[in-house]
Amino acid sequence: MMNGLCSAWRRSRVAVWLLLTGLFAPVALTQTEEAGPVVVLDSSALAFADAVLDRASGKGGALDVSATLISGSEVESDEGTLEVGLDVAVRLQPRWASGRQLRVTIIAYEIDDAPLTLEETATLGETGAAAWWLYRRVVELPEEFLEAVVVVEDVETGRKGGARVGYGLPLGPATQPRARGGVVVDQRAPAVATAAPPIEPRNDIVRLVPPRGNSHAGEVKLRTLVTTRDVARVEFAVDGKPSVSDDRPPFALEVDLGPDPATHEIVAIAWSAGDRELGRDRLVLNARLELFDLRMALRPATPAAGELTIEAAVSVPRGGELDRVEFYRNDELLRELRQGPFSASIAEDRLGPDDYLRVVAYLEDGTSLDDVRLLSDSTAGERINVNLVQVFAIASDRQGNPLQDLTADDFEIKVGGERVEIERFQLAVDVPLSLGLVFDTSGSMYSLMVDAKQAGAHFLSSIVSEGDRAFLIDFDTRPRLAHPPTSDLGSLLRRFAQLEAKGNTALYDAVVFGTLQFDAEAGRRALVVLTDGVPSGGEFGARHTINLAVQQAVPVYSIDLSGVLSRVSGAKLPLVGLAKATGGRVHTILGDPRALDPYESVGRSLEAAYAQIEAELRSQYVIAFSTPEPLTEEEIKSVKVKVSRPGVKVRRVVGTLSG
Repeated sequence: MMNGLCSAWRRSRVAVWLLLTGLFAPVALTQTEEAGPVVVLDSSALAFADAVLDRASGKGGALDVSATLISGSEVESDEGTLEVGLDVAVRLQPRWASGRQLRVTIIAYEIDDAPLTLEETATLGETGAAAWWLYRRVVELPEEFLEAVVVVEDVETGRKGGARVGYGLPLGPATQPRARGGVVVDQRAPAVATAAPPIEPRNDIVRLVPPRGNSHAGEVKLRTLVTTRDVARVEFAVDGKPSVSDDRPPFALEVDLGPDPATHEIVAIAWSAGDRELGRDRLVLNARLELFDLRMALRPATPAAGELTIEAAVSVPRGGELDRVEFYRNDELLRELRQGPFSASIAEDRLGPDDYLRVVAYLEDGTSLDDVRLLSDSTAGERINVNLVQVFAIASDRQGNPLQDLTADDFEIKVGGERVEIERFQLAVDVPLSLGLVFDTSGSMYSLMVDAKQAGAHFLSSIVSEGDRAFLIDFDTRPRLAHPPTSDLGSLLRRFAQLEAKGNTALYDAVVFGTLQFDAEAGRRALVVLTDGVPSGGEFGARHTINLAVQQAVPVYSIDLSGVLSRVSGAKLPLVGLAKATGGRVHTILGDPRALDPYESVGRSLEAAYAQIEAELRSQYVIAFSTPEPLTEEEIKSVKVKVSRPGVKVRRVVGTLSG
């Protein structure tokens, strides 16, 4: 029977996908939690097993793991399954002690069928002088399967290692105690593998980086940003048709969009070396990016028709879908339309001077907007204008304190030197905030992590209120979406507490990745970056990062911790340039030169920096004006905001644009 099993293993190699993610709670081996084996699923670590299979030794990872199916232990059943003993040996690490938790995952592949998955967690008991931990399990598998991979993960640190069993390998004897004190044995009852459900690709593995400007034609180059080294290639599709495949970072697409600007859909699909889809992203070029807005105009009746025509122009925000538009005379529904052009007619003899006309637009999520005209005040033939431009402005006094008592009359806005009329004016507290916190978890942050996480958690608790949304990105060698945009503060804080320090400082990639998370987020935006180092590594540089942040209308606030140990004043020039271009600000944290411990005052300084950022975000003014046509990139740069009150300085960000 086992010879047949080995023969089946040798038929081919199948890529293995598995989930190995865990929380950082300090738990661990020798007693097992009674929850039992469960199905696992997460595309972030699926390529880890592929890498194990690709190595000649069939092993790999940070932990030293070896595994074997025990020869002579196999027992056949009448149901076409096989029970076989499995030994997994893991070298104990110097800091591992009683109470530590290891997660063991076993994935086996049948011929032309879904993979079967086992996962369980064991808690480390007393190890004494042992050098190895032995996990011994009887597993029930299909009688013929291609191969299996065993992966062991240290739950606290996320470090893992893996080993291939069965495929092209001889079946071994039961593992004997090894040198330096032998093994700690963890022995378990038989477990049955469960079929894994289909794996859904994740949307944070690859992101398309939009080109500069808001009107694109001719030859265009699109770059991507991937958040894991497991991406082996990226395939592109343009308007639903496959285009090219690129197997070299930064995985770019060069495409000819034709001589005239038109709407195009670009899709990027990230694949592992084992031909598994890890994730995908979608970008629409030349799409309208305006706010949800509605404008009504009245067209005078002709003598022959004797009817008044009501026209409506609707702009839909990105990510939204228009459901319907309704036309009313007073409370009487005249017409309901699901698609444009949107217009309705009414006989003039049905209208009196005290009547009013109303148009209501509904999005599919239930959001609605209306425009009302009293006939006594209406002027027929008014032009409909829906090209709105939003400006977020922060006004501060000479000491840098933000001001909250200004009115629309205090502001003046010019585009290309020409003054424009302010149509909407609000203080920021009335507009929802979309906040991104980008947190440096590179190795140099190790000594600062406790203070930095405490201050960051307090900031999130203070700034995120009802209606707001926030997301968390951590970065070292690559950025990662630690938590997607959410209004669940508790979930965000729990994930925030699990961050740990390791790796390099891909700062620019992290900022680019952060700005791309705002695609579907309406309202005010802000990105807060905490870092202690000079950018090192990554695909993007300062200029591209600044251009994208400006284009996405995201003010970038930075907290620079690099002076804590050096105690040298002066923020890094890239951070200053990023803040100045986007309307943000840099806060530099220095160690106390009088203190023996340079970290002594870091916590207080971080709290103060976050408090200043919070005060500014609560003091933003949201100003909107309309233009006959969508603004060009040059016109966006020409937008100037002034305040008539003496001694007031203004920083501004040009927000969501039409066009």
